[in-house]
Amino acid sequence: MGVLDDLKKEAQALAAKKAREASEQGAALERAREHLEPRMQALLKYFTELKTHLELVNREILASYEIRGVGRVDALVQGDYRVATERPDRIQRFGFRCVCAKDAAFQVNQSDVAAVSAYRDYLRDNGLQAKVRDTGRGSALFMVQAAVPVLVEFSADYERVAIRLRVRNLTSLGVTRHTLTLDEVDERFMDELARAILRVENRFDERVGASISPSSKKRLKKQIQAAMRRKEIDEQLKERKTERESTITHRFGRGLFRRKDD
Repeated sequence: MGVLDDLKKEAQALAAKKAREASEQGAALERAREHLEPRMQALLKYFTELKTHLELVNREILASYEIRGVGRVDALVQGDYRVATERPDRIQRFGFRCVCAKDAAFQVNQSDVAAVSAYRDYLRDNGLQAKVRDTGRGSALFMVQAAVPVLVEFSADYERVAIRLRVRNLTSLGVTRHTLTLDEVDERFMDELARAILRVENRFDERVGASISPSSKKRLKKQIQAAMRRKEIDEQLKERKTERESTITHRFGRGLFRRKDD
């Protein structure tokens, strides 16, 4: 047997192996579709109905967010609900969107080129809009709009036979990602996520096994410390006010309330 015959047989064996692998992958993909697509359809149906009912009921839902450079922004009205999918015939990805907003804007000054660039990145990463005015020497004034976009996005992971969930700005600014098994994405899961969207008591974080990131823990610690300092200052001011009132009463009380016959 010559060299050419050997190479021919090797090529035929490789081609047969690739064909088997392609067939196996195709069968695995088909099995994944059989399980994934009905669950994705159920999710799309649920959140499409949620959007419709929210628009019909028109319930006032208020949200608040901590925005860097601005502070806590309260009384943002949630609305403008939308559901969008790439391919209605084969649901591989879809998103539920809304916006929490009010008619207001906030001034944020950034004093140098690095700070301006970092703040632009922060706004872009969180989907926030702002008008920017150059104030000279690398500084800028941002007029940050009081509008926070919210996204809940589902996508089918055919390789893992799982559903990926991406949540943006739901309870705070930022993105969280979760990979869920089909068993985890049940009716209870959908209800808890819907309750989180409605901003009522819910156990959604428990359902997805969410944990607080180190940066979030650090930010939360700072917020708690700031709140404790404000409380301490308020108590000190209250004590000083009481002391002043007591001193005034002590000094002038006798003259004010002395009997006329004294």
